[in-house]
Amino acid sequence: MSVGSSFSSFFRPSKVLNSTARATGISAIRVADGGSLRLTQFLKRLTQCESRRAELQHVQKELSSDDSVLLGYAVDAFAPHVAALVQRAETVPDKRVGYTLAALLLADGSDFALMLVNAMLKDLRSRDDNIVIFTLTALAHLMNSDIATAITPSVLKLLVHPSEAIRQRAIVVLECVERCAPDLLVPHRDNIAALLDDPHASVVYAAVGINHRNQYKPLAPRLSSILRIIASERLSDEYNYHSVPAPWFQMRLLRLIADLVYDDAMYRASMPP
Repeated sequence: MSVGSSFSSFFRPSKVLNSTARATGISAIRVADGGSLRLTQFLKRLTQCESRRAELQHVQKELSSDDSVLLGYAVDAFAPHVAALVQRAETVPDKRVGYTLAALLLADGSDFALMLVNAMLKDLRSRDDNIVIFTLTALAHLMNSDIATAITPSVLKLLVHPSEAIRQRAIVVLECVERCAPDLLVPHRDNIAALLDDPHASVVYAAVGINHRNQYKPLAPRLSSILRIIASERLSDEYNYHSVPAPWFQMRLLRLIADLVYDDAMYRASMPP
């Protein structure tokens, strides 16, 4: 069996692309016989190319078509359809496809990402945890200062959500906000720092990531306490790696504590042993 046929027999994107076509109205996804998909055929031919030049020629030929749907290549004409999919999608699978495509195609400050703000605000209030998670995951890729201004109040409300998975992803999104619009989080430092006491280790790990600026220097003793809890093997065994309790978590804490107190003798003296 050739590489191309092996790959195409494994890759079955029909369900995903049909959802996209149904929500966006994009036509010509299916071949006339209604069986195979154009994308599958494209991928099969691409894997059969014997040189980089042949691959680029094949891609350029496909890009010249008005209805190209490609993986790994920028297709600006597809961006409006991605925005339309997110806005019109009503089911969980369609939302997942829409936000995944948005994260892949609309990143790097795309103007089309701004078109999604209203849809994302609505989805952040969804009663379906999966839709909220898809939205937060996409936001981590799409974040810029304009989007941050619009969505930060809604994301802050999710810090007290019952689901630890949503709280964790909300913190990750706020870390992205911190990079592009840090002033938005200044009034909420205490609420963010409170998540260092969350009962779920995954949430604490995410909270440690955002509580690392100079303004959080007073938290160094608190971070040291978390490090002692991990080192004393008080986390569940699922966080162990080769019998070492949460080694990456420990390394992250050690680096942050060192950065926070490196040039401050007073804080170094106040740190517990």
